[in-house]
Amino acid sequence: MGTLVVFVAFILSYMGVEASATHVNEMKNPGRDYPLAMLLLMVAAICLSSVGGLSIAAVIPRGEINLFCRVMQTFSVLNLALRSAV
Repeated sequence: MGTLVVFVAFILSYMGVEASATHVNEMKNPGRDYPLAMLLLMVAAICLSSVGGLSIAAVIPRGEINLFCRVMQTFSVLNLALRSAV
């Protein structure tokens, strides 16, 4: 089930990349700039995703991580409350 969670995250992030393709005609040098922008986007996404995952892994022991509610579990381990909109 963990593979499915990761797969869905990558599919949803790829949808945003496709939305940017409509603006290629507005670039000065799209043959060079668009692939460079996609590469930088990919590096930034991997770095930000890794930081989030590693911060959760640093707080919760390996055998106790729940793939479906990682953020909620992390907040409860840190004794932080998520406020709901009233």
